[in-house]
Amino acid sequence: MKTVTIDFTNNVLKIMAKKYADTREFEGLRKENLASFFPEKKFMEDYNSYTWDFDADIFIVNQDKRKVISETGDIRYFPELIIPMPNLSRKYKDFMNIVMTV
Repeated sequence: MKTVTIDFTNNVLKIMAKKYADTREFEGLRKENLASFFPEKKFMEDYNSYTWDFDADIFIVNQDKRKVISETGDIRYFPELIIPMPNLSRKYKDFMNIVMTV
């Protein structure tokens, strides 16, 4: 599993990988830093919460301001749009290099 969720409204970064899982607040990460990882510019401008699923090669737009915190403390987001992004898995290392700097 290699997914990254970024909630720009609440400044939350959630990373789920095979040997790594982390949820934390961030400062300084801007959507513009990730522009090449959006399927279209309109998603970057019109929404604030996203999930990139690098295993399934899909980009998910999450519903803004709708999240659930489970009993275990995990944050879960509700998908609004699911968009195929062929070859997204090839960009995983580049993506992680950007988000791990925050």
